[in-house]
Amino acid sequence: MIDGLLPSLQDAEPDKALVEQVLSVQSEYWNFEKRLTNEENSVGRICRSIALTHQDKRIQMNLYNTALLSQRSEIQGRLRLPMKVIHDTIRIDKNISLSISVLHHSYMWLDSTISTELRAHVETNSDVALMGHQHFQHAYDKHNSPDQHVLLLREGGALQDHQYARASAFQLLLFDCEQNLFKAIQFKWANDMFCRVAPQEWSPFSPNRRTNSEFWPNDNFRSYLDDPGMLFVHRTDS
Repeated sequence: MIDGLLPSLQDAEPDKALVEQVLSVQSEYWNFEKRLTNEENSVGRICRSIALTHQDKRIQMNLYNTALLSQRSEIQGRLRLPMKVIHDTIRIDKNISLSISVLHHSYMWLDSTISTELRAHVETNSDVALMGHQHFQHAYDKHNSPDQHVLLLREGGALQDHQYARASAFQLLLFDCEQNLFKAIQFKWANDMFCRVAPQEWSPFSPNRRTNSEFWPNDNFRSYLDDPGMLFVHRTDS
């Protein structure tokens, strides 16, 4: 199924029948989600954005199904995603106070070309990126340039791992959108309970400055910018 889908994966509309078949192995999750939402579109199962309102603040959740082509015996650097679908589906709204992107697999599990493109997409459309799969709790802040916002990246530890039954951890992230502050609180399983680890103080947080931009290129101008004016072929297009 995966081999059959790859030739159309980077098209604006990948083979719908094969996408449905590949997604069918995640049916238990989609049945669970169906009780919470009315999402039926297969594109929404690849990626989508959800806008939430909390205390007059709009929060955008960008959801990426990095496990679309995942297999039981995962090989690092082999996963791929339909990037045209992602670019067309997820864009940060200019009225958003906080944009959070959620990915199960960190970038190292993706094909190098896809990883580079996805990372640029996430950094353009997010204030915070949450990742997992590594089962190693890690956090860092990224400055892309002096005039760009700080992107907060959080990789969570394993909440449940059958190989390490006594190891369990999670993080709680708190944001103050009025004063642009945040703090992360870590919890680990110890002595038959979750214990708070090294409390952190509130830290300054700079939302993505591009969310406040008044100018947004339309689709025609975006296509003009992306068109080099001649035909190029990349080795991964074959």
